[in-house]
Amino acid sequence: IAEATLIGTKISLSSSRLRTIQIFILGNSKNPGSYTVTPLSTISNVIFSTGGPLKSGSLRNISLKRSNTEIGSLDLYDLLINGNTNDDLRIQSGDVLLVNPVGSRVKIWGNVKRPAIYELLDGESFSNLLNFASGLSCGADTSRLTLSRINDRGQREFKDFSSDELRNTELKDSDEIFVHDLSQKSKNEIKIIGA
Repeated sequence: IAEATLIGTKISLSSSRLRTIQIFILGNSKNPGSYTVTPLSTISNVIFSTGGPLKSGSLRNISLKRSNTEIGSLDLYDLLINGNTNDDLRIQSGDVLLVNPVGSRVKIWGNVKRPAIYELLDGESFSNLLNFASGLSCGADTSRLTLSRINDRGQREFKDFSSDELRNTELKDSDEIFVHDLSQKSKNEIKIIGA
């Protein structure tokens, strides 16, 4: 092998086009179908660029299938909230991304830093929910959090808990948790005026 050196010469190489691969997005995706992407694409790249899941689709359980076998799944909460990229696998030609149905959804609002409706996986608790909501606001009353839940008759029931008591309470789909303010008066007051 011969080597040659040219003094004062710079070489710049660029690739004008990367080869592309064909993948499929199926299930509860806003835009299911066949897509042509670069071989450097990851699960999150493809999900974000194709519009993401439907309301009925999970942000927590996006399966990557290769040759009809699930080889991994991505939890977008883990990626976006915790910055964990370990499960954001690279896509290969012929892969299928399956956006699975959404799991249990629980609303937390009031004196939390990021009020929203969050999807909980089996086994996740109030502590996980509070982590997703970035914790309690500084004015939160930790002795009074109201859990509202739909009962067997289809009616919503309300019950107050402390934050410690809620840590041991199983949360269910459609639950709502309101975190009260330290100076807030009870919402159950009734005032009657007049004759």
